[in-house]
Amino acid sequence: MELVSLLSEYRVIAVAGADAKDFLQAQLTCDLNSLGADEGCFGALLNPKGKVQSAGYLLPHQGNWLMLVHPEVAEQTVTHLSRYVLRAKVELGESGLYAVGLGLANPPSEQTADDGTRGFNRLPGISENFFCLPDGRQVGVSSDPAENADVAAWRHADFQSGVVSVNQANHDRFIPAMLGLDTLGAVSFSKGCYPGQEIVARARHLGRVKRTLALVKSGDALTVGQDLTTPDGARAGEVIDVLAVADGWQAQAVVNRDLEALSGVDELRYYA
Repeated sequence: MELVSLLSEYRVIAVAGADAKDFLQAQLTCDLNSLGADEGCFGALLNPKGKVQSAGYLLPHQGNWLMLVHPEVAEQTVTHLSRYVLRAKVELGESGLYAVGLGLANPPSEQTADDGTRGFNRLPGISENFFCLPDGRQVGVSSDPAENADVAAWRHADFQSGVVSVNQANHDRFIPAMLGLDTLGAVSFSKGCYPGQEIVARARHLGRVKRTLALVKSGDALTVGQDLTTPDGARAGEVIDVLAVADGWQAQAVVNRDLEALSGVDELRYYA
């Protein structure tokens, strides 16, 4: 398979040292202790108010861990985590590796796992650095940056599958459920404490979060930060990421739940 360069989508951060796994377990939303020896997952770093600072793939690599996060929030992710290292045997920094993808030839699937989540598991028979997404794609790292930069096709698959990109424009603004991170298997509700965990748990147990991630399509241009309204003019959400496609525009948006239509939008589909 041909590698797809994901340099514009992910920066690879190395978290090394004897305490790397325990350190990340205490800082991120995902439960690394529940994974098998060669398994990875999706996870997020929150601020104390439960808002997502960064999110991406967590992959084991040669006894250490790698975090694949958007380049715009990579440096601040390292800075934030560094404040909590204290006496732990952990080193944080650039890995020297490149994020790559495989499997764009397989069309995205809207199927989810039996438990309703979109978890990430290692693909049997493939290098430990590559992990399989439910739609058939694989994501991982390589020492080769790859020449194929068909990022638009990869992003289109992300949009179809509900994989959200947390960048400078939308970080520190939404709790995980608003970005659909719980349906990606990125949030554990049983692992114990981590920064922002109390807010996440309260939102889950006190009632359904009123806004969530959705895919919208329009023949007219959509822009990041654009307000979305109901047909009668009431504000219903905002666009957080956009992609030009052959027949117009697609966008991921954080919108009110249970809407049937949005003004100026041809199609609205909730991920979960």
